[in-house]
Amino acid sequence: MAKNFPETAGCDGTQRSDTAADYVVGYGRPPVHTRFKKGHPKRGGRRKGQRNVRTVVREILNEKITLREGNRTRSLSKRDAIYLRITNDAVSGNEKAQSKVIALMQSLGLHNDPQDETNRQPVTANDDALIADFLRRNGIEVKPTPPPKSSDKLETGMAESPSKQNKETKS
Repeated sequence: MAKNFPETAGCDGTQRSDTAADYVVGYGRPPVHTRFKKGHPKRGGRRKGQRNVRTVVREILNEKITLREGNRTRSLSKRDAIYLRITNDAVSGNEKAQSKVIALMQSLGLHNDPQDETNRQPVTANDDALIADFLRRNGIEVKPTPPPKSSDKLETGMAESPSKQNKETKS
């Protein structure tokens, strides 16, 4: 026996709403007149004008304050004032502040400064021989270069510090 549906019924047996001709009422699709209205507390979501915590904290830390250092006053953000205070406390010997500054430096990659060029040892004759041997083994032809003639100690791989060289020249 065939079911007789009213004209307002959909093909799956659900009733259509009177307000919208193409809207099908069914699971998860309540009639329009029974839905929560805008601003209803159970509707969910964040109200207009309400800010999240991240925005509030960012605005507070970016506020400008005036700070006195001796006779001088300067204007800086609260975030910068916090960093300045922690750094000054660390320098004065506060161990907690020192650990915070070290952790901050590590997180920002500031703890490892690149080596100065003055600390590097010059290439010695022994190094040249190793490089030439490597290149020869890999099939790359290189013309041999003569070792530097400025000092005999460089050829043996022993370099002296500039302070020792200055003492020898003064004697």
